[in-house]
Amino acid sequence: KIAKQQRRVSRRLERAKADGRPLKGAKNYQKARKKLAELHRKAARQREDFIGRISSDAVKNHDFIAVEHLNIKGLLKNHKLAMAIADAGWYKFQTAISQKAAAEGKTFIKVPAKNTTQRCSRCGHICHGDEKVILGQDKWVCPECGTHNLRDVNAAINILRLGLQILSET
Repeated sequence: KIAKQQRRVSRRLERAKADGRPLKGAKNYQKARKKLAELHRKAARQREDFIGRISSDAVKNHDFIAVEHLNIKGLLKNHKLAMAIADAGWYKFQTAISQKAAAEGKTFIKVPAKNTTQRCSRCGHICHGDEKVILGQDKWVCPECGTHNLRDVNAAINILRLGLQILSET
């Protein structure tokens, strides 16, 4: 809906410019612009509601939460991932969980993201060079111990272990 409305706004803008009318006087352009802003507000509210619900659920059901400390600004520079990351609101999600965990007295830890996906959760082997797990590869076999790993499950186990290790050190 947003893309369609954006095209409509663009057409109305071009038509007003071609006719030499000021944008304040172009009523159809103003109506289309307001409708586009309303659609953007609706999408933002939906995203905030979803993040609020998921973060509340996570904090209510868990006493200990460990998340990867990702360089989100750096990830947004990857043009293939940027839109999906921005739409998901990763930073807002992490902030919401940390604030709610602090309010509830629950433990929240950010774990360094280094090698969480590349490390085998069973033997600890870190994949390098040709054996490295690439983006989009959901399954991989550890060259050291032969364990079949699912990328996300393996990373989650590694993040949990690192979080517990950091917790025990403090």
